[in-house]
Parts: sequence; structure tokens; C-alpha cells
Amino acid sequence: MNGATPSRHVAPTSVDEVAATVREADGANQAIVCFGGRTRLDVGNAPARYDVALDLAALSGVVEHEAGDLTATVLAGTTVGELTRTLAAKGQMWPVEVARPQLATVGGVLAGAAPGPSRLRYAHPRDWVLGVRAVLGDGTLTKAGGKVVKNVSGYDLTRLYAGTYGSLCVIVEANLKLWPLADAERTLLARFDDVAKAWSAVATMRRDGTDIDAVVTADHAAASYVGEIGALAVVRLRGARPVITRLADAVSRALAAADLDDARPGLLEELIDVPFRSGVALRIAAPESRMREVLEGATGVVRLDGTGTAFLVREQADESWVKRWRDASETRDGSAVLERAPLTLRQQVDAWGIPVLPRALAARIKVALDPRSTLAPGRMPGGL
Repeated sequence: MNGATPSRHVAPTSVDEVAATVREADGANQAIVCFGGRTRLDVGNAPARYDVALDLAALSGVVEHEAGDLTATVLAGTTVGELTRTLAAKGQMWPVEVARPQLATVGGVLAGAAPGPSRLRYAHPRDWVLGVRAVLGDGTLTKAGGKVVKNVSGYDLTRLYAGTYGSLCVIVEANLKLWPLADAERTLLARFDDVAKAWSAVATMRRDGTDIDAVVTADHAAASYVGEIGALAVVRLRGARPVITRLADAVSRALAAADLDDARPGLLEELIDVPFRSGVALRIAAPESRMREVLEGATGVVRLDGTGTAFLVREQADESWVKRWRDASETRDGSAVLERAPLTLRQQVDAWGIPVLPRALAARIKVALDPRSTLAPGRMPGGL
């Protein structure tokens, strides 16, 4: 992980084994980094200590699926792809879409607050979690939230854990909210000579209230990673078949100036995978209303339109490149996280930039849940 190598690898198959592993490491003053599909293992700074690699891939499976209640309980190592297939058999889905679903695990998606185009319609992954079981830094097994949608009492630790990359706890099980599968789906591809025109067309559709399920835009440089030419807007529609027809007509009118056709199967998924194919990937988060300002002059852009997220990708970069786009983001109420880069660049720049949470508050939370800094010490902003 970012040049750090553990002394041992542990792959538990039960929740109790996870708790025992963490408890043992904590007692021996050893540091743990946990992971599942390893899709975003390198996000963050190199850990200050790394003794135990806690591999949760074998902690997988759907424990319970209450189709009538639109809920499911799954172990953290369950891949998003496996979960999707299981739920689809009952006409349901977990409406969280991420890159590399055959590798990405439910626990990893929650711990890493993984971005994806589904946020346009369905918001943040944490909004589709009712509760979790998690192991704290001393090996204590805890439970937050519940199994049913009406359970809203208590502190929302589930939301706190989201995006902490295993630095506060090890998520071992999650209770998920589900959604009915749509009757039909259609994905359209529009080509432009300039990505700014694609952004304008998508913004027009959204202002007009066109019910888009997901949209991803890419400039010429980013599109080349998936074998496409020109700037692209890939628009996915879902719903009842008559609704899809009506929505497709609305999209066609909004994109009348573009070369419009049905997208080839899997194109949208390929585009959100581009940051994993590139040598360097910087994740930009900013208010949607300011995203075009942030991206002014950028090349290698994959944008998850409407979600406040974009990626800048290229094969090589230096510290000044990261600083340029980090400044562009942070001066517009945003952030820029270095998600993928060679080790030489990672050693030159902080992965996070300006912390969103004040360090003193973040440190208090860390001490409360992981008092001996057993879990991924140093990975998060501020050296926590």
C-alpha cells in the first residue's frame, strides 16, 4: 500500500475472526490496514505503521434478504457484482454504482464513500444503509443502526464511518435499503467536438426536469482510454417502457446539435473505470454549480455530471500539476484527492489537501474509536 508492506496477511471468514485479529493486533501494538477488493487500497497517505494486512474478501455472502421490506443484510466482503446478481433475481437492486463491481466490496464502498454515477438519482451510498456491524480499534464488536427503514433512533455512526477508509473501524456487516429494478433501460451516446458543449447540453436536460438515471461526460483525452473519439455524453434512462420512450425523445431534443445514437453495451461502465486505467487520477469534488469553473482548462476529464464529482486523468504528472488543480478546487469550496499515482509522486504530495474536518475534532473521534491507533494510522488527513 503506497510503498508500505505488512509483515503478515490474515483472511478471516467470520465476524468473530475479524474481531479476534484486531484485538490481538491492538494488544501487540501492531497496525492494521483492512481491504476487500483492493480497488481503492492506495487512496490516502501511506500508513505510518503497517503490520497486518486484514483481507476481508472471504467474509462474503448475503445473510438475509427481506424482499417484502426492501432490505438485505450482507457481509462486508460481498462484492457489489455478487449482490447485484442476487437481488436481481428478486427484481430488486442496491442503487449504488461503482467502478469494478466484480471486485469492489460492499464494506469497501461504504468505508471509501466510493463515487459513482448513481449518485445523480440515488445520492450517497451511506443513504442506502440502515445499519452496520463494525469492529473498533480494540477489537470490540459494535452495532449501529438497525435492519428496518423505520429505525432512525440513536447516533448515526453509519454516516460517520462512511469515507474513513477503515481508520475508525472495520465494517464487517451492513444492513442495506433496496430499490425495485426498473422495467426497462436505455443508454444513449452523444458526441461533441468540445466537452463544454456536452456539459451545457446535460445541464439543459437537468434544468428541464428530464428524469435521467445517470450521465457521464468525458473529453477527448479521457474518451481515448475507452477507444472513443471526441467528447462524449453518455446518458442512461431507466423506468417503465413507455416512460423510456418519452425520455429518449426529450434527450434527443436536448442533444439535437450532437451526433446521437444508442451507446454500445458497457460504455458507461468503461468510462467510470478510466481512473483505474490511467497512470494518475485526481478526484475533484466541488459544488455542482462551480464545477465548470474548477475544470476550466483541464484535459483528461471524466465527469459524473450532477454529482459534484469529476476525475482528472493522465499518464504522468508532477507536484505542480496536483497543486494547480487542488488550488482550483479548494478556492471554490471543493477538494482534490490524489487517488492514483506512482509512488514517486505520492511521496512528494499529500493525498488529501486541506482537511474537510478540523484536525482537533477528527483526532477526538479517532481516539474515541481507535485509542491506540491500530487501524490505518496516518492514512487519513492530518496524519491521523
